Amino acid sequence: MTQNEENGREQEIREIAYQLWEQEGRPEGRDIEHYMAAARELEARSATATQDENAGRGGQGQGEDPVDRRAPDVETSSKPRAARAAKSKASTAKKAPATRTKKNGG
Repeated sequence: MTQNEENGREQEIREIAYQLWEQEGRPEGRDIEHYMAAARELEARSATATQDENAGRGGQGQGEDPVDRRAPDVETSSKPRAARAAKSKASTAKKAPATRTKKNGG
């Protein structure tokens, strides 16, 4: 990011923070909170704009391939992993233990 872009971004954050401050009744002592909220809002706007640009190109950005990029620990089953594991343990515990009888040498 160039110095000019950085200055422009900083100015946008300040303007959004000012709007938030006014919307909340101009409370004192919450300047950092408003600044951080404004920075998050600007980041969200930028992400949305990038997604819109990518959608206009058939869903692909620069150098991106159309592969699903979900996080590796995302659950794909309808039941959470812990519930499936607990059910599995419970079903194994329900099996009756083998007993020895007189027929099989007991």
